[in-house]
Amino acid sequence: MRYRRGRHLMVAAALAGLGACARERPAEAVQASAYDSRFTLEKDDGGTLPGIDRATSPEVYFRVTLSDAPVGRRLRLTCAWLDPQGSVAAENAWETKTIDRATWPTHCRHRFGPAAAAGTWKVSMAIGGQTLATTSLEVR
Repeated sequence: MRYRRGRHLMVAAALAGLGACARERPAEAVQASAYDSRFTLEKDDGGTLPGIDRATSPEVYFRVTLSDAPVGRRLRLTCAWLDPQGSVAAENAWETKTIDRATWPTHCRHRFGPAAAAGTWKVSMAIGGQTLATTSLEVR
């Protein structure tokens, strides 16, 4: 009898652990996607920057709107800013606020100084290694 009770407790503990794992899905399991991405300065006028002048040291925002965002969850996102040679010049990592709607705006940012390489830069936003959006920006 004692063996059976102990076995039931082990099964109950295992099932409880599985339930906790299902609630805490890894970021890779998220099915969100990007349907809009664009570059702006801090003040967002709704448009997109075709390029920037590095001599003015602008802080550029890569704004991405996610669709099918997981309501009630927070997402861990990253951005990689690749210079014209394809090297990672900067990275951002952050966690969103708790998502309260399926269409969710988010952003990352980078300040380009006069020493930044001129040419076409690429920025990629990802979740758990899965790229959500990649866009190019001309830096003069």
